[in-house]
Amino acid sequence: MTSQTLRIHQATLDDAELIASIGARTFEVSFGADNRPEDMERYLSQSFSKVYIAAQLADPSSIFLLAYKEGK
Repeated sequence: MTSQTLRIHQATLDDAELIASIGARTFEVSFGADNRPEDMERYLSQSFSKVYIAAQLADPSSIFLLAYKEGK
């Protein structure tokens, strides 16, 4: 058995693109089959845009945490 290091840090504005990408992929995989493609595309483009995520990251009442395992 090998030891794997998990690193967690609070996201910053520099992480907005990464969070938007992970969020959009995860949401689409989870809910894409239950929605029309045009509805899904509209929702993803609004709710997971880099600008929208950056605004959430800038909100002091929001906290985003990122976990990295072996640097990924």
